[in-house]
Amino acid sequence: MNAATFFVPQGRLNRSQFQMAVLVLVAIGFIGALGGLVPGATAAMAIGSLTTLVGLVTMYMWIVIWIKRLHNANVTGWMTILLALGYFLLSQIVTTVVSSLVAPEMSDAVANAMMNDGFMGMMEVSAEYGAQLALPVGIAGAILSLAYALLFNAILKNDPDENRYGPAPH
Repeated sequence: MNAATFFVPQGRLNRSQFQMAVLVLVAIGFIGALGGLVPGATAAMAIGSLTTLVGLVTMYMWIVIWIKRLHNANVTGWMTILLALGYFLLSQIVTTVVSSLVAPEMSDAVANAMMNDGFMGMMEVSAEYGAQLALPVGIAGAILSLAYALLFNAILKNDPDENRYGPAPH
């Protein structure tokens, strides 16, 4: 595995190569989720900006490995759009459920802070809850990412021969 695995969408990844790439990206995502453990609104905003940037790069890397895995099954990489939409929907549901279980009063507290204390008040309350939610949401996100990727990886066939996307990966 090298940088091209994650940044160059041409080519193919077989099942085991895709699984290794998934593990790397899940680990990066989990570490990024732990950024919410940083106390304080100002620090949380700074860490949030950094994790947003890392998240965007990681999202691109996910798209690239999905394209390559689809290419290995002789399927167009454009199908990644459907896979990403499905994952996004499931991710929103899981995050909402975990948040409501771990911090059911959060949405009211954030809304009240915004009404009474403005944007910075809302950010402070969000940072407090962010620390409370970081680990559970990070764990749930890691489990969802692994399950989703490995399920589709198992469903997609491996094309052992050269196809329109290149030679079979070793």
